[in-house]
Amino acid sequence: MGRIIKVPIRRGELAFSYNVSVDSTGMFTTTIPNEIAKQIQDAGIRLDCNKLSNPGHFTSDTLKGVQAKVRAIVDEFSSRELIEEKTVLQYKIKTRCTYCKNPKGGFVPNGSPEWVGSDDFKWYSGTEDLHSSNRQPFGLDLYVAPRIKRVYKYLSGREVVEYDRIEDQDVDPKTNLYWLLGIHTMTTDHWDELDEIEYTEQRALFFVDFIKYICSINEKLIDLVKPENLIKALDNPTKALPFEEK
Repeated sequence: MGRIIKVPIRRGELAFSYNVSVDSTGMFTTTIPNEIAKQIQDAGIRLDCNKLSNPGHFTSDTLKGVQAKVRAIVDEFSSRELIEEKTVLQYKIKTRCTYCKNPKGGFVPNGSPEWVGSDDFKWYSGTEDLHSSNRQPFGLDLYVAPRIKRVYKYLSGREVVEYDRIEDQDVDPKTNLYWLLGIHTMTTDHWDELDEIEYTEQRALFFVDFIKYICSINEKLIDLVKPENLIKALDNPTKALPFEEK
């Protein structure tokens, strides 16, 4: 590698220098400082890597060409403009079940004639696609998380959406939002694509009530899961079970 040229640059909050090297063939290359490259990548801007897998690598057959490429990336990063900010409820609701219905609308396990009375039947399922090759326990999953949603726009027209946690000390303790922020043991599968709605107190109340409903089911079932308790409940016809088909 031949001589090295040090080039300073300042754009908005970014101020750094980078070294441009030129080889015997006249090619100019540089890799910007790693901490600067990380800031740019964190903003969702793609950077090429050098042979050592360090991001922020640029090459050109002229010095001006390398400088122009670095300026373009830095200008894109520095043009970041907040165009929208609001509170949203990110959520995922999963139901896992499959069933059919008899002519009276009752739930039956499958569509055979003995259950539905004919060869005409329809399968019903939850949000998860269960079938003979994808068998799972029947159940209900809920995930909800209040977040601050921010949308940023860049010079190129590209928009980036970011979500931040809400600190409960900044929220009125009398609100449903505060109630949801008090949950610290809820998560979701990392591959789940979350849905979202804009937050209002009324919409937050739906999720508060949903969680309380799940808790009430647990209160009724938690002691029944033990075989000896389940036998007592099932063998006592006067004891109401926590669910009945209407």
